[in-house]
Amino acid sequence: MAYPLLFHLLDTAAVAGVVWDRFVAGGQRRLVAAGCGVSVAEARRLVMFVAGLHDLGKLSAFQKVEAPAWARVSEVLRGDTGGWRRMPHERASMHAVLGLLAEAGYRADTSDSAGVRVAQIVGGHHGRFLQLDLDGAARSGRVDTVLGGPGWRELRRRYFALVRHLTGAAVVPARVSVPAAVLITGVGVVADRLASQRHYWLPRALAPAFGAGEHYARAVRDAPGLLEESGLARISLPAAPFARVHGPVVEPNALQASLMTGLAAAVGERGAGIVVVTDATGGGKTIAALEAARIFNAGGQTAGICWLLPTMAAADAAYDVLEGYVAAHRLGHAPVSLVHSHSWLNSAYTDRRLASGEPSTCDAFWPADADADADVDVEAGVGVEAGGGGVGGEGVVGRPGERVTVPDGWLRGWDRALLAQFTVATVDQALMAALPVRFGMLRLLALSGRTVIVDEVHALSPFMRQLLGRLLAWLGALGCPVVLLSATLPRRTSNELVRSYLAGAGHSRAALAGRDFTPGYPGWLFAAAADACPVRIDAAAAAAHAGRLRRTAQIRLHPVRHDTHPDPGGTPAREYRLQRITAEIAPVVAGGGCAAVVCATVADAQRTYQHLRRVLAWPGGPGGGLVLLHARLPGHQREEVMRRIRGCLGRTGERPARLVVVSTGLLDMSLDIDVDVMVSDPRPGAHPAAAPGPPVALRAPVGRPGGRPQARLAADARAAAA
Repeated sequence: MAYPLLFHLLDTAAVAGVVWDRFVAGGQRRLVAAGCGVSVAEARRLVMFVAGLHDLGKLSAFQKVEAPAWARVSEVLRGDTGGWRRMPHERASMHAVLGLLAEAGYRADTSDSAGVRVAQIVGGHHGRFLQLDLDGAARSGRVDTVLGGPGWRELRRRYFALVRHLTGAAVVPARVSVPAAVLITGVGVVADRLASQRHYWLPRALAPAFGAGEHYARAVRDAPGLLEESGLARISLPAAPFARVHGPVVEPNALQASLMTGLAAAVGERGAGIVVVTDATGGGKTIAALEAARIFNAGGQTAGICWLLPTMAAADAAYDVLEGYVAAHRLGHAPVSLVHSHSWLNSAYTDRRLASGEPSTCDAFWPADADADADVDVEAGVGVEAGGGGVGGEGVVGRPGERVTVPDGWLRGWDRALLAQFTVATVDQALMAALPVRFGMLRLLALSGRTVIVDEVHALSPFMRQLLGRLLAWLGALGCPVVLLSATLPRRTSNELVRSYLAGAGHSRAALAGRDFTPGYPGWLFAAAADACPVRIDAAAAAAHAGRLRRTAQIRLHPVRHDTHPDPGGTPAREYRLQRITAEIAPVVAGGGCAAVVCATVADAQRTYQHLRRVLAWPGGPGGGLVLLHARLPGHQREEVMRRIRGCLGRTGERPARLVVVSTGLLDMSLDIDVDVMVSDPRPGAHPAAAPGPPVALRAPVGRPGGRPQARLAADARAAAA
């Protein structure tokens, strides 16, 4: 089926206008307008015009790649191919557009002139910005020779003029800044992908319009519906009580209250910027970050949240939190996406609504038997978690079928998922935006329209922190608010990251070098992108918060003999490691409660699990209430086990009468749970293979104010206990 190229160009231009209106945030629109030196309304028309030019290079002998299309070309044009050489159509478009822009009044004499930047935007719609050689391949004489003779050249000129006329892009920008170019390209990529879907263009090909004007009017009329189907339309979270959106927490603690008051005043006066929150595990950093995002988004410059975490398991847990937060606002539909390499294993992506044959905007999804798909049991083996946020049937195992946060079909693509207004992702998905990879501009468009939360910053390696600094510089340049969360963030790292963001916002690194951007512990700091002046937590609030969270940890060290490593001669007799672990876990098995055993290696975890299952008298049979978790489990099984553990031992979980989890460092890095007893091997560097006779560290129950004695497991538990 053939579809006229002109109609596709006009489709993309019309969709780009709706993407600008309903997806691009207010701050992004103003940044593009300022970067081009035009008004916001003129910037919208310019974006539509540029998006409509993206495939103009196909108006050449490129048509030969499709025999049916080439057969429709007139004999005059087929004989006027010039010195055509096969090249990617995005490069052909870039070269073809450059000369036409110069004829329209765009400066195209230097590499940073407006015409050259726009041509590179057109050439970048397939994910990479191409080099444009003004004195070589981009010379008008060479372009006219390579892309066809006078017939093709005149046809491209007419298409160019028609797209410009219908979009109304009469104003010629004097400049196009780099941040503006990145966002314009991202909008063009989104519009092209939406307009290229088969279910959208095929009916138009079967019943085409009589002319370009009629087709463009139809495209403008239908584009909003296409955006709604994709799940990209922005929504505003309505005001909701603190207790409802953050339940079971009913009121903010001292740090959160200080942040909500101080940040609201600072943002109202000086605009967006970067926030750093440091606090102990369990102190409420997540709630503080969500409240900071609410304050930033309330100004209308951004809309949405992107929450970045260091591991997939931590992202899965955060997904449940953000999903419950969004659902608690009681909206009709608000997709929340999960972005990492194994997100398809998460039960959010096996929801009944997706499996039942619901209409999707993804061309790859055309179920043959919708009724059969509707009967799939997606709940089997998920565990004991009920729907969060007070939405959808209490007591139901797994996710309800009508959950309002289910991601739509189009948003399930690998890089498209970042475009959802509410997103949880592993940090590497965002760091790719700072690397020279394909569609980096699409990731920057997705990130910059929301508040970006980077959690567990201390867990990143030095290399990833360096990349994070580059990403923060981009986000600062794009005017995107950022929140950094950590329990053990060193002073030097905090200063480096905040300075990177402010440098991207336009401040001199030399002027920032002598300034301190550390929030204290516990505390928070806000530095506005406009003036880089820090605002910190009130000292009295910090002291009150620290006093409320102060507790005593009891740690006992037991020297033991490892089961697979013999002691050297002359070493005093000691009990075996498994004997000590058994002695500590036996009271839990007999009297009830919850415990965790953290092993140094996967092999140790497997041996420990098998030993405890064999030697202890488990009620209900061998291994009843005993769970093994490590990174080598099959992905679908590991996801189900972790979901069950979070559901049982998380903040709001219904604790079972008896549960013992045997795991590795995966537990430390990826789960935030409470147990009554925790037994831990030393760090891997002091494992028996490296040093004979290591101790087993036992954390006795740690008192939590207002609750039963529990020990919190998290990435910074060892540092907090020390």
